[in-house]
Amino acid sequence: MSDTNLKEQNEAIKVDTEKGNFTYPENYEFDAGVGLSEDTVKYISDVKKEPEWVREFRLKTSRTSTSTKFATTSPRGKCPRAHGTTFQTT
Repeated sequence: MSDTNLKEQNEAIKVDTEKGNFTYPENYEFDAGVGLSEDTVKYISDVKKEPEWVREFRLKTSRTSTSTKFATTSPRGKCPRAHGTTFQTT
């Protein structure tokens, strides 16, 4: 393809990307950030003014879920618990 043809093609598919490109300002009262780290769990617990036992419970479950490896598929590409299982409907 020649440079002229390429230039014409690029001109033909140009789109005004500013139309419809709008945003709303995000002014949150609280912002826990992105992700779910221990600091985020502590922040949320502080904001909600939760008792210490609730905070510790949340931290414990957070540590458990981040340290546990969950199986998503088997070597055959199917759910390991569903393989070979028949389900009965009543």
